[in-house]
Amino acid sequence: MTTQTITLDGIEYNLTPVTETISEPKKPVQDPNVLHMTVMPNDGEIYHYIDLFGLLCKREWRTAENFLYMFNNHNCYATEKNAHLALSIQKAKVELQNIASELNDGREINWADGNQAKCKLHYNYKQDEIRHYYYQSDSDSGIICIKESFLEVAFERMGKAKLKLALEVYK
Repeated sequence: MTTQTITLDGIEYNLTPVTETISEPKKPVQDPNVLHMTVMPNDGEIYHYIDLFGLLCKREWRTAENFLYMFNNHNCYATEKNAHLALSIQKAKVELQNIASELNDGREINWADGNQAKCKLHYNYKQDEIRHYYYQSDSDSGIICIKESFLEVAFERMGKAKLKLALEVYK
């Protein structure tokens, strides 16, 4: 079994691939953009989730439409640690979006303007570094900033560990 360990806010998380920790009828979520573990509990099992106010909660699973909604939105976690990691990722993404919005200073991204910088951050696994790339197409989703200083400002304010969380990188 391969386990990867990361430390966030003084809490150690042991991340194990979903396929190694979940047996039927629990099913891993196949969305490649979701790197934290979400599960489909059996009736009566306890699961953890993030409520509308950003609080970590747990309750007993009942197969019903409102519970399935939480699963379909990747908000069912087997452990409190997994839910805490997901919440930390959400908070890091919001912080990164706020930085981009501040730097954009109310200006909209104009995809028709080839001269306007459109920067998005990416993680380079081979060199273990965060880089920014320029985009000219609106087909890519994610947090985009029109200031070339986006990477430097985000790195200064958030630090590498939190920035990697915002990009959903665990290394």
